[in-house]
Amino acid sequence: MTQLRHGPEVLPDGARFSLWAPHLERVLVRVGEREHELEGRGDGWWSAHVPGVKAGDRYVHVLPDGRALPDPASRRQPDGGGPDALQRFVDAAHGLGLTVCLDVVYNHLGPEGNLTVNLGPEPAGGLPGWGWAIREGGG
Repeated sequence: MTQLRHGPEVLPDGARFSLWAPHLERVLVRVGEREHELEGRGDGWWSAHVPGVKAGDRYVHVLPDGRALPDPASRRQPDGGGPDALQRFVDAAHGLGLTVCLDVVYNHLGPEGNLTVNLGPEPAGGLPGWGWAIREGGG
């Protein structure tokens, strides 16, 4: 099987959307007002080629229960601030004489706003206030 790239891949004639969601029986991608069904590729991977998509087009994944969720592998979340907003924040803080420290943690997911648990296997558990630990191997 060909290794799929996680997230969107802009192509000359559109985009390929790929998502790892092993516990879902169906996944759609909504680009603008149109929905497109992703095809199961095995091992929990889903993908679809959507013609006409351009870099910067807004999209979400739609779960079987109708919830629309942002792509956890998107390169940009236009409604989520983005790198330019972060730079403005840091510049403003520095202008006030404040230091900014980004606390980036890769071994667990925060207790709030973590939407990935809707896509994959149950997380490995966690500690109150720390969120869920990532279960290696997808089990």
